[in-house]
Amino acid sequence: ARAKLIKWISAEGRSQALLARSIGVSAPAVFAWVKGQYRPTQLVREAIEALTAIPAGDWYLPEERAEFKATMGRIRKGA
Repeated sequence: ARAKLIKWISAEGRSQALLARSIGVSAPAVFAWVKGQYRPTQLVREAIEALTAIPAGDWYLPEERAEFKATMGRIRKGA
């Protein structure tokens, strides 16, 4: 997700500040995501998805993705 975010910011003269203003976070928060120091919260991930079309789930760590898939599997089986 970080690479996709960097690509989105780089396109068409966008900036980290523009992203921050558009989704209601601070510019230092966006800087931290771009540098890989932090990840956005789930709510902010959804806002990023709405603005950029980067899926919120792309921010999951591998272990989070595995747990999500396992949970969805249990739900589908009715457990």
